[in-house]
Amino acid sequence: MVDQHQAKRPGDLNPVFNNGKVTLDHTGADGYLVWLELTAQGNILVLSRRSGVQQGYYLSRFTPQGTLDTSFGDTKGFFLFEDPVFLDLDQFHQLDDGSFLVTGGGHADQLSITRFHAHGALDTAYGVGGHAIVRVSDLNIEGRKDPRILVSSPDLGLTTDQQKRLPPKSATVYSAADSLGAYLVFTVTWGDFEQLNAVVVRIDGSGELDRAFNKTGYVVETLAGSGITYNVARQAVLQTRGQQSELVILVQEALKIVDPLEGNYFMLRYDVTGQRHFDFGGCGNDQGLVRIDWQDFFIVYSLWAGEDGALKVIGSTFDDDNFIGAVRGYTDQGKQDLSFYGGQLLLTEIEPGYGNWHRGIFYTEKGETRMVLSGPIPSRRLIGIARLLGDGQFDKNFGEDGKAAFDRSAGPTTTSHIQLLSDKDIILGDRNDIWWLKGGEPQ
Repeated sequence: MVDQHQAKRPGDLNPVFNNGKVTLDHTGADGYLVWLELTAQGNILVLSRRSGVQQGYYLSRFTPQGTLDTSFGDTKGFFLFEDPVFLDLDQFHQLDDGSFLVTGGGHADQLSITRFHAHGALDTAYGVGGHAIVRVSDLNIEGRKDPRILVSSPDLGLTTDQQKRLPPKSATVYSAADSLGAYLVFTVTWGDFEQLNAVVVRIDGSGELDRAFNKTGYVVETLAGSGITYNVARQAVLQTRGQQSELVILVQEALKIVDPLEGNYFMLRYDVTGQRHFDFGGCGNDQGLVRIDWQDFFIVYSLWAGEDGALKVIGSTFDDDNFIGAVRGYTDQGKQDLSFYGGQLLLTEIEPGYGNWHRGIFYTEKGETRMVLSGPIPSRRLIGIARLLGDGQFDKNFGEDGKAAFDRSAGPTTTSHIQLLSDKDIILGDRNDIWWLKGGEPQ
């Protein structure tokens, strides 16, 4: 791999990577990046979207020098998805063998996962011809208020009136995956918003609905007994638990009478059999839940899990007409992490009067926690990256007073993705640009 240590200060752009920045010109002027991952060979896998009249998704790969890898994908060096089946792709997941999954779904009744080999060819052994497609309405539930899930089968002896199909999904689909399987997490809406519930679907490593998960392949989360009538899926992440990974999802209570945004967030954890862990987080009515007060997090943008299972909630709070970036740490058991900022809510601002963290990465350097956080600066049309120390102070050895900022194109205001490399370098995707920043220590 090319030497990436020519820059002298953390936060500087890496000159080897096309002078630090690559623009996705193969997607057209209206394209923007959705997700990125670094391969074991130092290449960057990129999922990007073309908006406008001719919509579609691109899957491409860039070299460590910032050039489009023409050995990947078709003869042009990328794949273009224009089939409506795949017009809701949200992210992808790189697996241990270098292959990767692309998740999404084209319409309200569909979820999809596509698997590719490491070199970019479709893995036709996965699912049907490389695709695992789930029709939401084919997942049946007995009644709308009974949390017990049943498989749709004549053997059950149920009449047509007793079998109730799930309604179409709404809002965003979140996904999490490893080599053993993938989870798709979304929200369904009953009637005219009379009831909303998060749904978790598990697909096994071969692309089939995993019937070992809750004996059906999916769970409709009613939060029965918790006093929470409606809940909406907001995030999903895999948490390392010994030799296996378990799913942690973030849901938000949906309140019909007051402002719908004024609903608390909750974290829940499931094992690979679909059982919810009731020893996770709180007790009493909150048994099995980690309650996150909406006044602490007006918006939660991302949920992060470290190699040790520790969790971080990343977003912003709202105070005196200002957004303030907010982060809180939790242990692998869902308790407030006293080793992270004393268990308190960490509040920071990208610039005076504004802070709105969209993505975050956490790691340990010389025994001390470091945080790399990213978010937009709308007033100056910049994208900002900050590195903080474990006490919440900006790391003065990074960028300018702990922050680095770059011009951004007009378009979506949410940071697409951020990833930390083994040498603590940082790759950031925003709109149709990719930046590569130096990490580590000053040289």
